[in-house]
Amino acid sequence: MAVGAQHEQICSATTLNIVGKFLGVEGFGVRQAGDGPGVVTAAACKKNPAKPQITIAAVAYDAGKDDAKTLVVMLLNESEQKVVASDRWEIGEDAGMRVESGSLWIDTAPYLLAKGVRAFGVDLTSGYIPHCGDGGSGAERTLYVQQGEKLRPIFGLTMSSWRFLQGGNPRCVGSDQASEVTIIENTDLSISVAKTSTNGYRDLIVQAVSSEDTGQPKGKKSFLYKLRYDGQRYRNQGLTKVLDQWQR
Repeated sequence: MAVGAQHEQICSATTLNIVGKFLGVEGFGVRQAGDGPGVVTAAACKKNPAKPQITIAAVAYDAGKDDAKTLVVMLLNESEQKVVASDRWEIGEDAGMRVESGSLWIDTAPYLLAKGVRAFGVDLTSGYIPHCGDGGSGAERTLYVQQGEKLRPIFGLTMSSWRFLQGGNPRCVGSDQASEVTIIENTDLSISVAKTSTNGYRDLIVQAVSSEDTGQPKGKKSFLYKLRYDGQRYRNQGLTKVLDQWQR
C-alpha cells in the first residue's frame, strides 16, 4: 500500500518498511486509525535531485501518545535498505492542528547554501479547516541540512496566510455584517537564495506578495527581507515583526 501528500510524492510500501525498521516500530505502516501505535497518518517521499540514489521521506505516525503525532524526516538509500540521516520531533494536535493524509509535502528547490550544502524543505499543513475566525494560515516550511547522520533544521516559515478585509463567513458574522460583500486578502511567501553570505552560508531572501480574492490589485508593494545565518540557523524574529507591520 502507498500513501502520500500528492500523487507525485507517494511513499511506497518498501520505503515505509525501511522507515519502520529504522524506528523499531512493529506493524509500522498504513492501517486504520485507532489500530494502535505505528499507524502512518501522513507521508511524502521524493528523490533528492542532487543525489538520485537518495530518497527524502517525511512520515508522521501514531507513537501512542494522546493528542500528538511523531514526525520523522529521513534521507534513505532504498537500494541498500538503509537510512542515511534523520530527524524526529513531536507535533502537538489540537483544535487548530490535525495531521492527516495530505499534511506533508517535500520542497526540493535549489537551496544551495554553500559548496556541497543543499537544503531541502518539508511543508506541514494542518488538515483542520477553520469554519469561523478572522483568517488562517497555510503550510509551515522547515528547511533541513544534513550533518553526518543527523538532519538539522535551520529555518522555519509559514508560507501563506489569509484574512477577512471585509465581511466574513456568512455562518459566523452578525446581522450587521450579513449584507457586506466578503473580501479576503491572501499573502503568499517564497524563499530564495541571495548572492551574499554570512557565517559560511548564503543569505536567504523572503518575499511576500498580497492579493485580494476580488481580483483587484492590493495596491501594496511586495515585501522583501534578507535573513542571515548565525552559525546555527536563520533566526526569523525580526522577519516576523516587520512582516506583521507590512500586512497591516
